[in-house]
Amino acid sequence: MRLRLADRIGDGTFADIFSPSPGDRAYKVFRRIGDPALADVAPHVFDAETAAYRIAVEHPRLRAHVPAYFGPITVAQVCDAQGTDVSDRYWLHLSYAMQRLARDPDERKVGSFFNSSEWHLMKPLVQVFEGAGIDHLGDASVFYWKTDSPVLIDFATSDAAGDHARIIPRH
Repeated sequence: MRLRLADRIGDGTFADIFSPSPGDRAYKVFRRIGDPALADVAPHVFDAETAAYRIAVEHPRLRAHVPAYFGPITVAQVCDAQGTDVSDRYWLHLSYAMQRLARDPDERKVGSFFNSSEWHLMKPLVQVFEGAGIDHLGDASVFYWKTDSPVLIDFATSDAAGDHARIIPRH
């Protein structure tokens, strides 16, 4: 699998999301981070996310609320617009593929529902995720939450970043 920066459709703290033609799949590729506190966190975040997706797609109540998951992949190369190899910016073996979701202008983070007037919209689904062992949901994005079938992405079995970030003393 070769990816181009031109096919990047999103980014987060630890990874970029690509969707090359035909555009029916999204590929999350973890970036190398220069910050010493976070430099070695990506493998742990990857493990926690891929474990959560494996649980969710096998769970009878959750599989309808997550995109199809195609599992880990190894990216061969990432190139910029000029064709220059920029693979050294990424952990090429820390990548996975999932169904690309249609854009939702009402997409929100699960954490934004943690208020008294809206919590009822997510509480039952959050309880099923947590009951299945998927405990890191606050930063997950919720697509189609105004329908009877919300879909979550970017969730994990634990807060691996918080668990593995290094404390760097400042002098």
